[in-house]
Amino acid sequence: MKEKAKIRKAVYIAVMWCILASVLLGCRKSNVESYASAEEAKQAMSQCRTFLVEGDLDEVNQEGNILADGKIAGRLKETGILNTKWTVSVDGKTWFWMKFVTDEPINNIDGVIAGTTYGYYDENNQCLGYAQKRLFENKNLEREYYLVFMDADGNLKDYLAEERGEELYDYKGNQIGSGKAELKGYIGEKCYFEIDTETGVSVDAVDKMAMYLQLFSKFNETAGD
Repeated sequence: MKEKAKIRKAVYIAVMWCILASVLLGCRKSNVESYASAEEAKQAMSQCRTFLVEGDLDEVNQEGNILADGKIAGRLKETGILNTKWTVSVDGKTWFWMKFVTDEPINNIDGVIAGTTYGYYDENNQCLGYAQKRLFENKNLEREYYLVFMDADGNLKDYLAEERGEELYDYKGNQIGSGKAELKGYIGEKCYFEIDTETGVSVDAVDKMAMYLQLFSKFNETAGD
């Protein structure tokens, strides 16, 4: 009887280990859906309420999925150290890429006090627009930098973000979105950067990526504090 009890116990333990292993392996598989077509994914990245970029603070150059309302829409790949380039691809093909801009007319506009500037370009290196930190004076006569967004001709779009990418406003002062950065868990440095917008608000994906860069910069500096 004792021998049969030992066998039953051994079988029970083996079964439990198999169940646990199956659960753990299952957790490693991604159940996140993707968009049916490239065009649908591109449209979703601009019109979604929640735009999320995956990251890993242990990596010098970032690479991860971009999710629009919980579905995989594209992928980010950062390359270079001094001449950094951020490329967003959809279905494995370049959609647009970004870089720092320092020596173009957009950097020297009369009457504008400007800081960091990003340029957006398509797969054929044609300019799509810019994001630029500019100094504004508020109603209390205090000066603050905001991130403004422009088309390829330098015309301002109808929204702007505070300089760290944590809040998005229209030019009437109404908050229409927000950004945040968080670690994914308690182990490792995997993280995500999320930009949420109000219902009915459309923000171009290139501009959301510029907000992402601000969120990442601050989070990368402070996450270990």
